[in-house]
Amino acid sequence: MVNIEFGQQAISWDLQDYLRSLSPLTESDFSLFRDQLSVKRFAKNTQLNSSVNDRGQILFLNRGVARSFVLDLQGRDYTSAFHYNERSASVANIFVTDYAKVMRDEKSSLLFETLTEVEVVSVSQVFIKKMYENNVNWGRIGRIIAQECFYHSQQRALDLLTLQASERYQLLLAELPIPSVDIPQKYIASYLGITPPSLSRIKKTLGLSK
Repeated sequence: MVNIEFGQQAISWDLQDYLRSLSPLTESDFSLFRDQLSVKRFAKNTQLNSSVNDRGQILFLNRGVARSFVLDLQGRDYTSAFHYNERSASVANIFVTDYAKVMRDEKSSLLFETLTEVEVVSVSQVFIKKMYENNVNWGRIGRIIAQECFYHSQQRALDLLTLQASERYQLLLAELPIPSVDIPQKYIASYLGITPPSLSRIKKTLGLSK
């Protein structure tokens, strides 16, 4: 297991422990999977889509922080999620992958960028889908991950529709296992759907430093 420190200690998931938390994998179940894994490390500010075959690999975040984002037709940047490995994190935070598109064999709608040095465990999407189809325990894992991804995507959409920007910011602060100051404020603002000056005003109202 890898422990990460960003001014405070976060307890990370080992991939095997995480998967076994979803389904009672036997050693035989996992041994089929273990030989297919490879560990990759990337420097800060690396665009992962240009560094790995994003349509062919599923990436599990071992350590570090990354973000997913999209660009509109004018090239404006919108942060979709922050990714980190901590036991209270959602599935969407642990996998640095456009999981829904992977399962449909479609090109990712998301781009991924590292915000710190990161380490990921990579496995072929073709192999994973074969495991889902041919092994009961792996099939259960696939269903649970898909359900979690759907739940968190829906909750994110509802938060954007129903919560004030200040409420969304406080919710984000409560969820992050690292100090928000470690993440560029422009990315936090785009995640919240507001401008950086608006974020500064919210922080001032909440009595937080700029």
